[in-house]
Amino acid sequence: MILLFGGAYQGKFRFACSEFRLQAEDFYTCTADNDSPEPTRKAWQNLQLFVYQLRQENLDPLSWFEQNQAVWQDKILIFDDIGSGIVPTDPQERQWREDNGRCLQYLSCQAEVVYRLFCGLPMRLKP
Repeated sequence: MILLFGGAYQGKFRFACSEFRLQAEDFYTCTADNDSPEPTRKAWQNLQLFVYQLRQENLDPLSWFEQNQAVWQDKILIFDDIGSGIVPTDPQERQWREDNGRCLQYLSCQAEVVYRLFCGLPMRLKP
């Protein structure tokens, strides 16, 4: 699995397309109200919204990734990093931020390759 993360609008989609020769139809784009990502797509993006959706359904997002490794182990996973900036006052927003961070930590350990994108510049963090 390859993990890409960075702030919103930092070039993650464009980088994934160019680096891994992907087309738009290769991506599954998560929203806050859709089902689990399609296993047939090569790349899943906006996974921070999938994390949010799982928490809204009273499911533990980290447990979902741990229990469904066979589904995502050959994918390119793309997250927005929502852990920077001002800590939200809303408890649900704080929980989402913590869940997303825990998922990123777990997936970073599982990934073969990890990139962080900032201002369109990829930084390879692993290996």
